[in-house]
Amino acid sequence: MELKLALIQPDIIWEDIDANLHALSKKMEGIADNVDAVILPELFTTGFTMRSRELAEGMVGKSISWMQMTSDRYSCVIAGSLIIGHQDTYFNRFIWMEPGGRITTYDKRHLFSISGEDEHYT
Repeated sequence: MELKLALIQPDIIWEDIDANLHALSKKMEGIADNVDAVILPELFTTGFTMRSRELAEGMVGKSISWMQMTSDRYSCVIAGSLIIGHQDTYFNRFIWMEPGGRITTYDKRHLFSISGEDEHYT
C-alpha cells in the first residue's frame, strides 16, 4: 500500500493565527495530487511562541475548525501542533485530524527548557 504525504513548511506569520490559517489554505490549494496526509509544523498557527496564555485556543476553536474543514475538503488527514488551553494549563498539542472529524492528540512531554517552553506549557 502506498501512502502519499505532503509536508508544508510555510513562512509562519508570528503570532497571527488568522493570517497563518489563510496562508495555509492557499498552500493547500496548490497540492496537485491527492494525498493521504498533510503534515504541518510545530505550532503552525503562531510560531514557537512562549505567549501560550494569550494565544491558546480550546479544542473547539478556529484552528481545530479549520483543520476539520480542510481535512474534509481534501479527504486527507491534517496534522500539526497548536497551543491548546484548558483550565489555566497550556499544551503544545499535536492534532491528527481525519476526514469526518475523528481526532487523535498527543501533548508534547519533553518541553524545550532552554527556550523556557517548560515554563509556559504543561
